[in-house]
Amino acid sequence: GWTGRLRVVHTLTREPSDSGWTGARGRIDRPMLDKLLPAPGAGPEDALVFVCGPPAMYESLSGPRQGDYEGVLKEMGFSQAQVIKF
Repeated sequence: GWTGRLRVVHTLTREPSDSGWTGARGRIDRPMLDKLLPAPGAGPEDALVFVCGPPAMYESLSGPRQGDYEGVLKEMGFSQAQVIKF
């Protein structure tokens, strides 16, 4: 099964600091990903990263949604087969 193999992290960029939100805050960037993601490993059987969000997030993390694979995830060593844009 997927127990212990799937991790979903929600992060809010513009949440007021005095709100009740206790999850991650701020833009998803390299330091956050270094903290949260496993090592890329050899391929999709080791790690998959699903990217969903506004265009600026796609461009930063994995390149345009319908475009070439580039960005922070590629710099971190994740192959194109490991990054699912939806």
